[in-house]
Amino acid sequence: MFPFITPTMIYSACGVLLSALGAVCGFVIKKAGEFLRTQWNMAMEKLTTIETTTRNQAENHLQTIQTEAVKQTALLETMTKEQAETNSYLKAVIDLGIGRRAS
Repeated sequence: MFPFITPTMIYSACGVLLSALGAVCGFVIKKAGEFLRTQWNMAMEKLTTIETTTRNQAENHLQTIQTEAVKQTALLETMTKEQAETNSYLKAVIDLGIGRRAS
């Protein structure tokens, strides 16, 4: 059919085509890898941001709980002291009979 095409030329052409195909596949794989790496890095940055935000919220929450616990403890101590004073006063009133009606 084509007498000027020799088997060596066919082998050479197949080699060039396979090399070109390999280069195209390598390029596609490289670009896909770069895209996936970019997406992965973005996801890791978002995850780090979420983790940092969550840690800050937890620390703030714990600080608030500690502050409120100190306030509540002080309030309970004050209430306990006032209640003890009231109990002592009422006991003294009962013991002395103050406020009883004469019968």
